[in-house]
Parts: sequence; structure tokens; C-alpha cells
Amino acid sequence: MKILSSNELPIDYQINKEELLIRAKEKQEIYLENVTCSRIKIEVFENSQIIIREIKDEDVKPSQYDIILKENSQLSYNRFHKLNNYHEDINIHLSGEKSKIIYNASFLITDPHNCCLNIYHDYPLTTSIINNHGVISKEGYLDLTVNAYVPKGKIKSYLKQENKVIFLDDNKSVIKPNLLIEEDDVEAFHGASLGKFNDEEIFYLQTRGFDKDSATKLLVRGFLYSNLDFKENMFCRINKNISEE
Repeated sequence: MKILSSNELPIDYQINKEELLIRAKEKQEIYLENVTCSRIKIEVFENSQIIIREIKDEDVKPSQYDIILKENSQLSYNRFHKLNNYHEDINIHLSGEKSKIIYNASFLITDPHNCCLNIYHDYPLTTSIINNHGVISKEGYLDLTVNAYVPKGKIKSYLKQENKVIFLDDNKSVIKPNLLIEEDDVEAFHGASLGKFNDEEIFYLQTRGFDKDSATKLLVRGFLYSNLDFKENMFCRINKNISEE
């Protein structure tokens, strides 16, 4: 397990038994790797701009994430997962006006994976942008639920969800994007797509000298990379995971 600062600002965190608590403030960049705690709580202080980059590619316990953003704070959360028979619950609370979450997750799945993501617009003028990209192969199956809640009175909220899944074999998946909105004065968008890579894309790469397996892995890399704000060494880590499949 690693908890590191990517820009040399110290990280305020503590571990108590099975819980990791991170208090993020100012302009921190935080790197998390294979966190073993079953509960991860992240508090983003007022007027902060935080970037978190996370990799999980070893067997770890199922996790519950609780992420709380205070007034005028912004969090860009970027995650890569390659996990088997895994379940996680992620709860994001926009607990202050002008708080904003950009959540980008890329999954490489070869066994059943279950994820429930809840976004609570607890205040007006809040923003949530959710992007999930999954590649499923072998015995993989993804059950993904994304719930966004906007109670009455939380005006000028902005919600956007994009959920895309690519199958490499004869896989199945369930995506449930839910916008649970009680307020009229909001902007909300959501989309979900499931399918395989276009045969023409693979054929084109084959005409450029790639065999089918190499062409497919190149497309997988592009699909997963495009969703993440990662540093170069982290993309190398993803590439290693793809190459092992």
C-alpha cells in the first residue's frame, strides 16, 4: 500500500484499523496504490483544488469510499482498477456551494466486478462529471450503478455521466445510470454504451502490420488511457496489466 504526494506537499492522513482518512487541502496531488483499508474517507477542504490518482491491481478487500467536498472545492479523482471478484461502494457528497467532482475510472475486468456510485448534490451550484470506461474479457462481468441525487432547492446543479464498456469476448454487463432529480433548475446529461471495438479499426491496424491481438491491445490502451489524467509512469503500469492479459 502506498500513499504519496505527487507535488511534495505533505498529506494529512491517518489509518485507524480498517479506515483510511485523508484531509486534502490547498493544491495537493495525491497518489494511492493498492490501499488495503476497507473504508476510505476523503475530506476536501474549502477553496481547495485536489488531484487524486489511484491504482488498484492487486487483491485487496472490498472497499467503501466516502468523499466529501466543501464549499468552492474541486476534486479530480482518477482511478485504474484491475481487480477480480470485487465489490465497492462510492459515496460522493457535494457539501458546499460551487463544489465540483470530476471522477474518471478505467476498469480492466476478467472476473465479476460490482460497483455502486452515489453522488449527492447537497448544495446549490454544484457540479458532478462522472466518466467510467470498462474493458471486459474472459469471465468478466460488470454490474455498475451510478446514482445522482438532486433534492428540491439545489438549484443550478450540473450533472453529467458517461459510462462506456467494451467487450473483448462474449461478455455481459449491466449499467444503470440514474438521475434522481427533484429540482427543475438544473442541467443533467447521461449516457451508457456497451459493445465491441469496431472491426474496421482492428482491420486498419492489421494493414499497418499489427496482428489481431496486438491491434486489440493497442485499442484497449487508447480506450483506458483517454479517460485518465495520469502521469507517464502510471500509464506504464496500466500497459503492463494489459500486456499480461
